[in-house]
Amino acid sequence: MAQYTIEIVGDELEELQQIVADIQREQPHLNMTDQGYVENLVVGHLKQRVTAAYVQYVQQKPLTELKALLGTRKEIRHGN
Repeated sequence: MAQYTIEIVGDELEELQQIVADIQREQPHLNMTDQGYVENLVVGHLKQRVTAAYVQYVQQKPLTELKALLGTRKEIRHGN
């Protein structure tokens, strides 16, 4: 798995630290860290983009082609 470094400085760092401090105060059971907060933001953003790309792909395909790729609704529902 690849690892990336994100550098946050200045006003953005202060804002991040304040957000995390608020979360820690309001929901201490989450054990939130600056790094964890940023990771959640990035992963959430990427999941939305991937989901949107799949939705767009499916919307552009004719129903007959989707049925050939995925099967019928009944087959999908029953895991066949």
